[in-house]
Amino acid sequence: MLNSFRNFTKSFWAKLLLIIIIIPFIFWGMGGVFRGGAQNTVAKINNYNISIKDFEEYIYSLNINPEIIRKNIDNSMIEELLSGLINKNTLSLQSKDLDLVLSDKILSEIIKKDEKFLDKKNQFSRTKYEKFLLSNNFSAALYEKNLKDEVTNKLLFNYLSGGVFPPSFLIKNVYDYQNKKLTVQAISLNSLYKKEQDFDKASIKKYIDDNRDSLKEDFVSVRFASINPLSLVDSEEYNELFFEKIDEIESLIINGSSYEQIIKNYNLNITAIKSINKDGDNENGTLQENIKQDLVSKIFGLKFKEVNDINLLEYENEFALVIIDEIKNSIPNIVSKKFKEKIIKGLINRDIFEYNAKLMTKINTNSFAESDFVKLAKSSQTDIRNISINSISDNNFFSTKSNKQIFGLSEKSFTLINEIEKNKTFLVWIKEIQKPSLDKTSDEYNKYYYEAIIGLKNNIYSSFDHYINQKYKVEVNYKTLERLKNYFR
Repeated sequence: MLNSFRNFTKSFWAKLLLIIIIIPFIFWGMGGVFRGGAQNTVAKINNYNISIKDFEEYIYSLNINPEIIRKNIDNSMIEELLSGLINKNTLSLQSKDLDLVLSDKILSEIIKKDEKFLDKKNQFSRTKYEKFLLSNNFSAALYEKNLKDEVTNKLLFNYLSGGVFPPSFLIKNVYDYQNKKLTVQAISLNSLYKKEQDFDKASIKKYIDDNRDSLKEDFVSVRFASINPLSLVDSEEYNELFFEKIDEIESLIINGSSYEQIIKNYNLNITAIKSINKDGDNENGTLQENIKQDLVSKIFGLKFKEVNDINLLEYENEFALVIIDEIKNSIPNIVSKKFKEKIIKGLINRDIFEYNAKLMTKINTNSFAESDFVKLAKSSQTDIRNISINSISDNNFFSTKSNKQIFGLSEKSFTLINEIEKNKTFLVWIKEIQKPSLDKTSDEYNKYYYEAIIGLKNNIYSSFDHYINQKYKVEVNYKTLERLKNYFR
């Protein structure tokens, strides 16, 4: 917010220079960053090289705001974009291998028949075409290349799955799976799991000792000075003078001025905070109220945190000049309510996992019978629920997701169902399955006919995917990729 307002106070000509010079450079100015040979190759598919220029053009064709890429660098966005380009080129290579080549003449006909380029007389309009290219920041060559790839890929998938006709038994299987009626019995296992009161101090201590590394948290000690117009320029408005002073402070930080000197220069008031975690709590779990949570989040959100680092951070319509005095990675005190709750939750989840794992081992080894099901219900003092499920979409008791798991099993089998919304785990026994009949002359038959086709095509595509992975060896030049990521940073 403040940075947006701050930018607004800058001159018009500075903004114009940014648009004319900087933005195009983001996409088209990387050529000089990587020079020659392997450094210019970001990935290889067998002997086919994907260059930095190829990657630039691909990103440009997607019309992605470069700021979005910059903000998501550490969320693997560059890797995802590269993966998309690799997939696209792999399909193109396979299309060429199968001689599925789209001629320039056919491409021209596709463009000329595209409705968005036709005038009122249904004639191709060169003007409409060029306006479309301009409004979408495409060159004719880039748009036509992308269109050619898109059409060729459609031809490839039609080549793979065109003419698929499912047999009657497969249609019936699809129909049966979705519409069969199940009678099941279920018992809740929640009463059999341990509760908070079942864990004594020794259990808690042992859990902490066994999981010391994973339970450690970062605690930082900082000093900060809140900066607003009143404290910096004796004004209640965010004016140009205020932002000039902010720029001065940023320059001092960059040029290596000490924290104390900056504080003295601008007569700022310091608040010291001792050992807080990302929630703003100290090691005893007490919330430190003299620092706002938004500022705590900004401090812990810093990519690199080192002792004596000075940062100017924006939070809640203010700035804060922050110095990190200490960083330590330690286990919170057990007197911390939040930490103790975390430990108890970990113990409960571990007990649930171990209990369920033992039960599933018995089920999977056919060591659990209907009589064991009845005994378990009695020992847990839990009623056995009799449930009718009329179709896979019948969510009167179980969710559709749980139904999919149940419907994949055979009669007289057992399974565990975790109903997250109900916060319950059920042991389910499939007592009976009734399969309905399907009339080949009905509308339903046609519906499941097409669903069977989709299933067959998906199986074909899955096999094709395996084939492609075996045929084409992909190598990524991680050094070049990292340089590219650093450039966007």
